[in-house]
Amino acid sequence: VTFTNKAAAEMQERVERELLASQALTKPTVCTFHSLGVKILRNSIQHLGYPQDFTIYDEEDSNRLLKSCCQTLNYDTKNLPVKSCKAAISETKNQLTSPHDIDLSGPLRKALPELYRLYNERLKESAALDFDDLLFLTVRLFQEHPSVLELYQGRWRYLLIDEYQDTNHSQY
Repeated sequence: VTFTNKAAAEMQERVERELLASQALTKPTVCTFHSLGVKILRNSIQHLGYPQDFTIYDEEDSNRLLKSCCQTLNYDTKNLPVKSCKAAISETKNQLTSPHDIDLSGPLRKALPELYRLYNERLKESAALDFDDLLFLTVRLFQEHPSVLELYQGRWRYLLIDEYQDTNHSQY
């Protein structure tokens, strides 16, 4: 598992060369953290109440949804910029914490819990995930459904993390 698509492609190429030379019968999974999350969620996300054919929102989709959530909650996006809101939500998901636990100041500190709740609710209603959910929901899936975790622990005997020292909390 690695960070970028470029690194994953390079690793895949190297692994395939070695396997071809050794005539190995099985091929390991080589991918990014996020693509591994997608693979796991496509197979098991129904345990969290999402459909398996979920959509992954890009940055523009996420920002549009956040802006809509701000309007619904009557938050002024001049005092509460969408980019700042998205960054705070991303930090919350990557640290696997509650919006109440993130160190913020000003209007965002007060608004984040309600905005976070509505944003996630609307994502789920739309059968959509944002990029951070690919890891956040995978961790949640494993924490809340030990039998699903056990299934994946049985599938992969070894796990190699490229540049492990650079992982964030959700990747860890």
